Amino acid sequence: MNSLFITYTLEEDSNALQEVNKLLKSYPNWAKLFRHTWIIQTAKSTCQVRDELSKIISNKGKILVIDITYSQWATCEVDRKVVEWMKEYA
Repeated sequence: MNSLFITYTLEEDSNALQEVNKLLKSYPNWAKLFRHTWIIQTAKSTCQVRDELSKIISNKGKILVIDITYSQWATCEVDRKVVEWMKEYA
């Protein structure tokens, strides 16, 4: 499984934001770090996830997907539940 770091910008369009949240929560393992920043665990590639998101976001924002599987990371003032999730899955 890949651990993918996802961040995006989005114009104030509540429908698109809800659709993005719904899509990312459909993955079995996910953590929402900040309003537009997630980590998901999936067998899909960065390009596959980007393409799924771009169908929703289209011309309303920008998307960055990075494979962080087995990467080193550190946090400061991040919710404890998210950090625990990251320890297990990222």
